[in-house]
Amino acid sequence: WRHPPKALPALASEPSRLVASIAAAGRRQRWPEALALLAAAERLPQVQHPMRGRDSGPHQAAIEACARARQWQRSLALLNQMFDQTLRTDIIAFTTAMSSCERSHVWERALDVFATLCASRLAPDWFVYNTAISACGKGEHWTLALHLLSRACGVDGVWKTELFNSTISTCAKARQWPRALELLARMPPERVAPDHVTFGAAMEACERAENSEQALQLLSTMALRRLHPNTVVLCSAISACAKDSRWQHGVALFDALRSASSSSSSAPSSSPFSSSGAFVAFSARVGVAGASQLPTGSLGGDAFGANPIACGAAASALAAGALWREALRLLGEFRGLGLGTAGSMPAAILLTSVSHACARAFEWRAALWALGSAVSRQAELDTGSYLPAMTACADSHEWAWALWLLQVAPRPRHGSHTMPYLVVLRALASARQTTHVTQAMRAAASDLEGSSEGGGKALVAAMYRGLPNAAGQAPAAAARDERE
Repeated sequence: WRHPPKALPALASEPSRLVASIAAAGRRQRWPEALALLAAAERLPQVQHPMRGRDSGPHQAAIEACARARQWQRSLALLNQMFDQTLRTDIIAFTTAMSSCERSHVWERALDVFATLCASRLAPDWFVYNTAISACGKGEHWTLALHLLSRACGVDGVWKTELFNSTISTCAKARQWPRALELLARMPPERVAPDHVTFGAAMEACERAENSEQALQLLSTMALRRLHPNTVVLCSAISACAKDSRWQHGVALFDALRSASSSSSSAPSSSPFSSSGAFVAFSARVGVAGASQLPTGSLGGDAFGANPIACGAAASALAAGALWREALRLLGEFRGLGLGTAGSMPAAILLTSVSHACARAFEWRAALWALGSAVSRQAELDTGSYLPAMTACADSHEWAWALWLLQVAPRPRHGSHTMPYLVVLRALASARQTTHVTQAMRAAASDLEGSSEGGGKALVAAMYRGLPNAAGQAPAAAARDERE
């Protein structure tokens, strides 16, 4: 507590000092201290507290302090308190409360605050509209985002790049890639210049839609506009190729970029595209025009081939082609560089993709090795990360290994990840391991209890009906569980 009680009357008599103290507490992530300062000042007598009924600065500073700490409930409570005390509210208070809800993924509350703002005497500016559109993205309400974008134009008659970026991102999350590309095409006629964020959102839409053709065309458009793609854009393009059964293009793009990046490692400011003809040759082969016009730029200072996100995208392309040897070689090169933080999500994605590549090729030993590498590096793995190795063992009739992986895998967080259980149960049934089938079904019923899909026993009953009849007669215990 920075301010003793005896100092509060002097502090509250100067609202500017009180606002500064509350804001300082918010910057230090000490939102309880900020609320305590405001509450203590509110309890002072009216004669010593001239800010009551007039100055809303202390409340706005407290809302900002709560928003910094993602305390959206308290931000809304303070906003309601301002209305109850008839304090002067402005755009900043509404926008801060909306941003707090939007960052906390409570998009419905953010839109409620926006509706309250529109019903008041205040006129929302473009930043308020942008926050509302971002909230729509959390809920995948792309139609409402398009409507808000059209209304935002009438604020000052000038389109903002940020508004288009948020709307395109919302369309991408809702898998409305045609709408996202239409918005991108509308920007030049409206005299709005797309930036890297714009193309990144459009590329995300193509990746989610598994549309590699449009993804590669976006690279061409960036080249013509003399914008150098960053790592996020390039990784999305590679992933789109992997998901669209054009994994060869994704692998070729990664190889070209990695080769160009390594050849330009002595010049950090040079882009991989402009330092080598590898990407130009690739673009000629797959139809990406304008690659030779890409400008000089930086990819964030890191070599493209040493980026864990880029390697993960390349590994997903290799997995689509069941190129398990190449995936293991890529993992070995990445590990040899000593890069990647233990427990980081990009490293976990890379290791899981390599394991999936081995599973696609029915190389269960290699899949186990890749999974073991992920565990030894303390990567953030979930139940789905163990699934490729389980599948490889089950398809190779190594039911004991598949059952062991199911036992050591992390428990499902949301109680609805049924695929690992189904894979192992089918392997056990095919191997006529009736005792293990019964035990696995009981374990699945316990682990999946509370699932949003109808409860553990209902899920187990559905899985049991889908098992092959290779085990002969149904185990008596399993049959009893299904009847229950």
